[in-house]
Amino acid sequence: MDMEGFQGDRVTLVSALEACASVRLVSQGRIVLSSFGDAYGSELVTGDTLVSNAVISMYGKSSHLREARVTFDRMPERDVVSWSALIAANAHNGQGAAAVEVFSAMGVEGIIPDQVTMLSVLFSCSHGGLLDKGMRYFMGLASDYGISHSSEHYHCMLDVLGRAGRSKDARELLLTMPFLPGGVAWTTLLANELNSDQRRSPSLP
Repeated sequence: MDMEGFQGDRVTLVSALEACASVRLVSQGRIVLSSFGDAYGSELVTGDTLVSNAVISMYGKSSHLREARVTFDRMPERDVVSWSALIAANAHNGQGAAAVEVFSAMGVEGIIPDQVTMLSVLFSCSHGGLLDKGMRYFMGLASDYGISHSSEHYHCMLDVLGRAGRSKDARELLLTMPFLPGGVAWTTLLANELNSDQRRSPSLP
């Protein structure tokens, strides 16, 4: 595109950053950011919320949490996507408690979470062993945040219960889902039950 002489814009930059994030090429992402900054001005890179959100996501998916946080802190304006991206960055790098702290700060700022935000929060609770918080967030989706439960929210909650050793509660949740349980739900339940059995059973010599 550059060789053909076409000028890029914010959508071009975001698409390029998403491509780098999908294959964990953060070094290439930095080159893209530098090139766009040189060609179109630093304001496109540092002052645009859409671009900054993509940068946070790229750093998060590439396990560069410090850079994700620095980008977030430097943003002149943040939206729900910005907060969700930082929560997801922590969640997917095993920082469940940090992700929940970001979510709490989001509430203090008066930002209303959406379905994607809550998926990341529940994911954080499952991988961080935060059973009580996970149950509270899941039960309060509609009443506290005005969000309808999706099948993905149920899948996350199955994982929260399963990882906490609450296999019976997980099975009951699966059987009472307002959706027909699919492969993801059954696989989540069975995987956690198998892991629980392995923890209880000593390995053979």
